[in-house]
Amino acid sequence: MRADIALAFAVGAWSLLGQFIFNRIIFFYVANSEYTAASIITLHLAGFWLGATWARKRRLGIRTLLAGAAAITLLAEILVWRMGIVWFSLPALIALTAVGGISLATMSGATITRLMRSATNDHAQRVFMADTAGSVLGALVGGFWLIPHFGIAAAFHGLLLAQVVALAVIMKPRRVGTAIAAAGMLMVLFLQATGPTLAAKPQVIAVEGMPIAERSAGEALVYSRRSPYGLISITGKPGRNLGLNIDSRPLCVVTDQPAENADSTSWRLGAMPIRMMIPASGRADLNVANIGLGCGLTLAAMVDAISAKSHMDLIEINPEMPAAQKSFWPLLPTNPSDPRVTTTIDDGFRYFAERNPTLPKYDAVAMDVAWMQNMSATHLFSAEMYLNIRRNLADDGVLSVRVEETDPFSKVSLISFRTLAQVFPHVNVSLAGGVVVFYASPTRGDLANFLTDEDNRLTDWVREASDGMPVNRLDDLAMNRAKFTAAGGSTWEQLEAKYAGMRRMLKGE
Repeated sequence: MRADIALAFAVGAWSLLGQFIFNRIIFFYVANSEYTAASIITLHLAGFWLGATWARKRRLGIRTLLAGAAAITLLAEILVWRMGIVWFSLPALIALTAVGGISLATMSGATITRLMRSATNDHAQRVFMADTAGSVLGALVGGFWLIPHFGIAAAFHGLLLAQVVALAVIMKPRRVGTAIAAAGMLMVLFLQATGPTLAAKPQVIAVEGMPIAERSAGEALVYSRRSPYGLISITGKPGRNLGLNIDSRPLCVVTDQPAENADSTSWRLGAMPIRMMIPASGRADLNVANIGLGCGLTLAAMVDAISAKSHMDLIEINPEMPAAQKSFWPLLPTNPSDPRVTTTIDDGFRYFAERNPTLPKYDAVAMDVAWMQNMSATHLFSAEMYLNIRRNLADDGVLSVRVEETDPFSKVSLISFRTLAQVFPHVNVSLAGGVVVFYASPTRGDLANFLTDEDNRLTDWVREASDGMPVNRLDDLAMNRAKFTAAGGSTWEQLEAKYAGMRRMLKGE
């Protein structure tokens, strides 16, 4: 009976650990906090229910169920992690990941039901409690320790090893169990030693098994480090052009051509508020802020535009980002080590909400945050965030905000405009560089003077089109619902196009 309790505990632990592994992979491609969080619960409970229903209708052996769980884990590592997006389309990969999660949960549900079915009521309760306690441990170990510190490959191997050992322990005669355990350990060692991916090819840069980009001549993996907010990696040609990726998704690029950098949206995002402020204030001692470091283009633009008497606060949530961003210093005119820059590692929302009101107000604030639906960024595009910024912004100050849209009339763009307009009386739209950027101010009705005639006409049209759009608030993140849905959308199409070239190249098409 004690063996049943121990097995129930182990099954609960690896079931939740498995869900965190599968959902971590899904999050590589679907940067939507609601979807990724909901999928952990949905896949686990749905699979557990299917397994329990299955076990009630058929008498299944514990050995068979444990062997099935180990087989699912092994197959998932090969198909989802090692082959991944290079061999499958994006929808197919996400479907395979979901199938892996629900299949593992099905085996867990069937195993627990099988253990409870052949026991007394008191013992069945103990089995249930042991499974629940194991689930708690699996979630804690997987979410806070194993995956963040050792990576997905190590988590897969730890999960597989636990399943093989459990299978070996209950096998009889003992020689068979010992053989299974030894074979399982050898298999895990082989997987660990063969590298992160079976799909790795010279043209693809892979970080922990996930392909980042097609590699052209001279490109390489320059930097890689795990962080609390994803795997940071930098790829490209050192000294020529570099790209920053988080969890294999490209965030920004810096080149050795100053004109290209100055034409980028990130550069304009930082430079334009300063240009708007200097003629209006006539001051040389501006106080400015940049939310989000990334490649450092926005920071470089702001520091490059302010005088020696000015000051800049950089607010970055990821404690590993400043070290990673040093790789871009040779390509940028200024960097966070500039004496005018003070770097604060904090969440942008908390920083502005808790900032001492007696401190000098900001003349310009640039919000350079990507992946608006990411769970660590979505609240930054809320009306509450803009209210916090306005309290810390001078009356004639300017806020610049980039949204991940190329269509100023998309639902996300219109919701963003409407949300800003709820807080700032003056909001203007610019499409310079092909990406939507908003400029907002409490009192500045002259922002249009710094933008093109096309941008000003666009502002009038967007203002009219945004009437009736919902406001993006913390208690109703309307922008999240509009930005990405399971039925498709611009994000899905862009991701699919990104990896289509890799698949064609690797298959020799």
